[in-house]
Amino acid sequence: LISEAQLKPTLSNKKVFIIKDADLMNTMAQNALLKVLEEPPQYVTIILTVQNLNRILNTITSRCTIINFKPLSYEEMTEIFPGEKITKELYDFSAGSAGRMSELLDDSRGELLEEFEKAIKENDLIKMNEMLSAIKAQKDIKDTIDDAFDLLESKLRANIKDNPILIANQIEIIEETKRNLARYANFDTSLDYMMIRLWQLNKR
Repeated sequence: LISEAQLKPTLSNKKVFIIKDADLMNTMAQNALLKVLEEPPQYVTIILTVQNLNRILNTITSRCTIINFKPLSYEEMTEIFPGEKITKELYDFSAGSAGRMSELLDDSRGELLEEFEKAIKENDLIKMNEMLSAIKAQKDIKDTIDDAFDLLESKLRANIKDNPILIANQIEIIEETKRNLARYANFDTSLDYMMIRLWQLNKR
């Protein structure tokens, strides 16, 4: 980026760089940006998007104009996605982000997770196994399994009034699976073990 910023644009009169999740940069990377942020060429605009501003060095923030984006309301979200079935649980999981909502609506695993949640509720071992196999077959599921589990947990929480203790225990099993995967446990084995524990829990 630093090298590209020094080259004048050829197809327009501006160059725009977007650094997504800039708060994930380490200190060395942030310090490397200081000079170009302090004295950017006139034709350059650099946009940094962050989830946690506290992770950005003060020397960076002092050179930037900070724009805060508030979460969209449920009504605003339904206007952005007319014709889509946006449930309360989907809205809560999106945290008011249109980009996140777009991913959820486009993601076919959302329907799989809904079916898996129903299978858990009905304690249908065959259906649970079918849905789990389908989830495993999803492309790049290993990279987004935390998001998938978060969505599954939100679906369970939506019915927590029906059986608070059971659903709380189900969520804890899913959370434990997430922790195991974070410690690089075997992916398929961890999911299989999760399914068996969920089924055994429902049998009690």
